[in-house]
Amino acid sequence: MLSQSRRLTARNPHFGLAVIACLVIAFALSGLMNRIPYVGGVMSPVWEWDVFARAALVALSLGLIGGLYPAYRATRMQPVEALRYE
Repeated sequence: MLSQSRRLTARNPHFGLAVIACLVIAFALSGLMNRIPYVGGVMSPVWEWDVFARAALVALSLGLIGGLYPAYRATRMQPVEALRYE
């Protein structure tokens, strides 16, 4: 199950576009926030590689947990019980 979800994500042609779109939106929103009179001087975005690395690590960890937990539960059930709920 986990390998199937990984293959579907890797083969999705829109995955790279989604990542680029999210980065563009993040940069645009931070630029807009700096133009607000009372917020511009208080908040300044920090774009460092370790922030992106931590975000990718958290997303990967949550994805693995989200994929492994249902697979673990499915291995603990009888096949007839697992198919009954579909």
